[in-house]
Parts: sequence; structure tokens; C-alpha cells
Amino acid sequence: MSFKLLAEVDRLDCLLRDIKRLQASHIKASNLGNGIPSIEVHRPNARGVPSLLETVYVHSVLSVGKTTFTSELYAYFEEHRELYARTLNHWYRLDVSGDRRQDA
Repeated sequence: MSFKLLAEVDRLDCLLRDIKRLQASHIKASNLGNGIPSIEVHRPNARGVPSLLETVYVHSVLSVGKTTFTSELYAYFEEHRELYARTLNHWYRLDVSGDRRQDA
């Protein structure tokens, strides 16, 4: 098996574990760690798959203020009035100071 295929399997396995934890209600924001990216502006977009249009304000790779699309959106949950979204690649903490729920 190629290295690229193994990396993809690992990424999908991680996503599956997170979705199963959400389904079983075993996920808490405190389990996500402090290093999850935070995005300021979010809304669904029409690029063919559910994803978010984001303006980044805390991210380990992207510049502050950069606007981009996330990977495919799979799940979200709310805890203590904070919203978290799980995309194919990452967890995100969403700033919901604007319209509370614009997601699908």
C-alpha cells in the first residue's frame, strides 16, 4: 500500500472515531485541546459538498484574516454556548457572534 493511501486511511479513521464519539455523546470541548483552529466568519457554501467559508483568526498554518473554504463538513456540536465543527481534516471552534445558526 502506498504512503499516500495509508495517510488517507488514517485521516478517515480519525474522522470515523470522532463521529462515533459524537454519536455516543462521549466528546467534550475540553477533549479537543487548545490547539484547534478557530474561524471567525462561517457559513455553508455551494461548492458541491457541505463545507464552511471561513475567515481564520487562530490557525497553526494559515495567516490571520485569510478567507478560505474548509474541507467537507461532517458534524458539529454545541457545548457551553460554543459551537464546534468537524470537517474531514480538522475540528474548528466557530465564532457564532453573528447569526447563530446558518449551517444546514
